[in-house]
Amino acid sequence: MAITKAIDNLKEEEIVEVSGEKEKFIRFRLDRAELWNEMIKRKLFVNPVLRTVYIDEKPQKTFMLLANTSALPEYSDMNPSRQQFYAIDKGSFYDLLENGKLRDLNDQEGRFGLEVWKYNPLKLVGELPNDMPVVDPLSLYLSLQENTDERIDMALGQIVSKEI
Repeated sequence: MAITKAIDNLKEEEIVEVSGEKEKFIRFRLDRAELWNEMIKRKLFVNPVLRTVYIDEKPQKTFMLLANTSALPEYSDMNPSRQQFYAIDKGSFYDLLENGKLRDLNDQEGRFGLEVWKYNPLKLVGELPNDMPVVDPLSLYLSLQENTDERIDMALGQIVSKEI
């Protein structure tokens, strides 16, 4: 259902053409670079991060992807940050919360930053050429696009130049 709604939204915005009845096929109307620029210009991209919280211990037996400034070194020449950030989908986050597996959870500080994402970041990393478990480059860009740090802005520029 979510994919159908996403496709309907893209069709309504005239980003894709849809053909077929039972089995649908989509085709983007623009090439990769034009599509990127159009989406940015029309502010159609959405930040995947619902909220960021901080914890002092990573939850045991929970696989999480590096995110935020912890993921940037994989896609740019930025040096790793001191604090590690991880991305987790909201369902997994609420499960951990309900089961008391997030110690010293707060909105201000902690050894680890935990970004709660609107969707499961693991679904988008399938075949990426990474040696590290990091979020995909587009989602990383979207999660940091409003950051005012000049170093992060330069790293995001490197992501864009590589990806489009």
